[in-house]
Amino acid sequence: GETAVLSYAYTNPDCTAIIDDMAARKCDRSLQIPHKGSLAVIIMAKKQGLIPSAASVMQALLTSGLRLDEQLIRSVLKDTLNEDW
Repeated sequence: GETAVLSYAYTNPDCTAIIDDMAARKCDRSLQIPHKGSLAVIIMAKKQGLIPSAASVMQALLTSGLRLDEQLIRSVLKDTLNEDW
């Protein structure tokens, strides 16, 4: 999946790749492809009023298999949205 995302973003320079995989992020940096991760997208959605709680969405993603450091999530949610994890 990451290869397809990076390929599309590379051939469409106005796009931002949404990826969490560390190896794919290294690749997009070397290709100078702009990227964001799931956490950034969820924070943007919360700031735009599209979701009531970023913490609950992140919890659902972790439950469904997303692997992301919970301390990072806790810190970012508190610092950017003042939400508790």
